Amino acid sequence: MTAKQPLLVVTGPTASGKTALSIRLAKALDGEVVSADSMQMYRGMDIGTAKPTREEMEGVPHHLIDVLEPSETFSVADYAALARPLILEIGRRGRLPILTGGTGLYIQAITQNIQFSPIPSDEGLRRELRQLAQREGNEALFSILRDCDPESAASIHPNNLGRVIRAIEVFRLTGVPISEHNRRSRAVPCPYRLCMLGLGYQERQRLYRRIEGRVDRMLELGVLGGGRGLTGAFRHRRPGHRLQGAGGVFGGAGEPGGGGGALKAGEPQLRQAAAHLVSPGGGHPLAFCRCLSGRGGPLPGGPGHRPAGAV
Repeated sequence: MTAKQPLLVVTGPTASGKTALSIRLAKALDGEVVSADSMQMYRGMDIGTAKPTREEMEGVPHHLIDVLEPSETFSVADYAALARPLILEIGRRGRLPILTGGTGLYIQAITQNIQFSPIPSDEGLRRELRQLAQREGNEALFSILRDCDPESAASIHPNNLGRVIRAIEVFRLTGVPISEHNRRSRAVPCPYRLCMLGLGYQERQRLYRRIEGRVDRMLELGVLGGGRGLTGAFRHRRPGHRLQGAGGVFGGAGEPGGGGGALKAGEPQLRQAAAHLVSPGGGHPLAFCRCLSGRGGPLPGGPGHRPAGAV
């Protein structure tokens, strides 16, 4: 029987201390960090994603940071295709891979060994479904999902349009409910001997104060001004792109006729916009807990090839 490869996982909500702990563990255990943060993969978004600096890394090798341009789309299947060989290679060199981040679906993909079937997407169908929701409301669209896949409807919120649309799309393209695709994708056992560390705070107010402190530092470092250089990439993004929320923050700032997003707003709006950047996965810093526990379903991924449950 083949021995499973050791894999240490450090996860938790925004500002819970994942990066600092992973670096301390890597130095103590001869490890290397593999990022599981969907925003830190993008170049040019250093401040808004709390990406560790070279100094903060303290000489510990970090992987899957700054590997994408903001205009590139990237799915959870793409992530798994990059992360799995990296984890294997780190182990072959006698070092401990430390998977670190708060993107729940990335963590799930690796720790649950999700197998990705190339289910195609249909932008025309997505556009049609989005327009239906705009005309008749989210509940009208949700009723379609309830009819074709009641099991998925029981775990998806009607206002999570991305996941609702993806579930309907998968059923119409394959004739198989998204819930069944998800079961099939988890049929292969995990190849890792896992140790998972989930960081959190019994007093949520402590976590919220840490998030507020991070927002203050982001504003001091110029996160919103720095975003002006990314507006060209946002302009060309597809609907549902991972950085769509960030584009709403920066808007057309500094451009002739541009809306300016939150950059033209007052200080409270600026703080709210920056807070959105540090919690891009659903507006709540503890959303990843529901993702990993299975109570709230997987968090959104990106377009392209993905597990059936991703958007």
